[in-house]
Amino acid sequence: MLTAAACGAKGSVTVQVDGDAVTFRNHDGAWTVFTRCRRGRRTTVGPGYVARLVRFDGVVVTDDVRRPFAMNAPGFGGLGGFGFHAARRSGRAFDYDHAWHVNVRTCGDVGVRRARVVEAPTVSDDVGRLTVDVFLGDNRVSTRGALVRVRYRYRVLADEVRAAITVTELCAGGRCGWGNRAFVKEPKLVAAVDGGGYTRQVVLDSRGRIARNRLERNRGSPACVWSGTHPEQRTGHCDADDRAAARFDFGPRRACAGRCLLVGMTAVGAPWESGRGLDGWAVASSDRRAYAGEDSANDGVRWSCKAHDTANGLVRRWELGGGPRNAAGAYTAANFMFPAWEGGRGFGDCEPLSRTYGPRGESWTVLATYSIR
Repeated sequence: MLTAAACGAKGSVTVQVDGDAVTFRNHDGAWTVFTRCRRGRRTTVGPGYVARLVRFDGVVVTDDVRRPFAMNAPGFGGLGGFGFHAARRSGRAFDYDHAWHVNVRTCGDVGVRRARVVEAPTVSDDVGRLTVDVFLGDNRVSTRGALVRVRYRYRVLADEVRAAITVTELCAGGRCGWGNRAFVKEPKLVAAVDGGGYTRQVVLDSRGRIARNRLERNRGSPACVWSGTHPEQRTGHCDADDRAAARFDFGPRRACAGRCLLVGMTAVGAPWESGRGLDGWAVASSDRRAYAGEDSANDGVRWSCKAHDTANGLVRRWELGGGPRNAAGAYTAANFMFPAWEGGRGFGDCEPLSRTYGPRGESWTVLATYSIR
């Protein structure tokens, strides 16, 4: 176990390395990033994203060392987990033997193929640094191949964790590995909690005010606020053009008092919905070949998928998913999802929104910030 600390005033940053677990500590708490995929008998956790956050008061806000599951479910994916729906051409409808949910928290033939540390964990001038590459693939690419690379570049400050997250496409036009053409749907980042005492999810605009929907309301209100449960039945959404951050808080009658979790998500030098960053992937994919022109009844339902164009605003929204609550009324699992574009109700749904990859090396960068406020 190695520990490094920056000398300085109260709130300085330290880092502790314990095997493949790197934990930075700052004024807000302890932030753990794993550098390789770790699979146990009943649990899994992936590399690159913030898999565990213990708040400064000792409360565990998120701990992603949990059972294997797709990141759509509330509570899974930590802070900055990335995933997407992958498919290989197999007729006019998805075939579940040739379609998967690929993400950074799943180890094996489908999911994390490998990871590497690009910049070793250090603290210098009171700033923590770490860069990790994660290569994701399906079971049609070799262990040295991948569909995408996700690079997590961290800068840990005394009162904020900054992450530049870059997704690079490695499967030019869907032609990589063996078998038929590869398609991608609903590439997304997530921010999930399974503790913290939070009761509400809120999206804030660039001025720090509650953002407002312009396309579709949440339970009759334009406010980007959600306190629902049962995400399999209904989730909240936010399509505000200037949405800039997501907050887990305690509701309108209880102040944050320095314990709310704030997650900023923007493109480089621009808002999220600007045709840059992951949102740029949605715009670029609008002109790319779709898996099929219409949704199939493969999963038991044939529907509009909200839209068939990845650049349509209805499928470029943030999604708010509240899970179960404990006896005190706090969420035991909840998440925000930040998709480039949505892909229906799961990896076997909405063939028209599944598109071919762009040229090899095409990259999309998101700037994420995590803090307790």
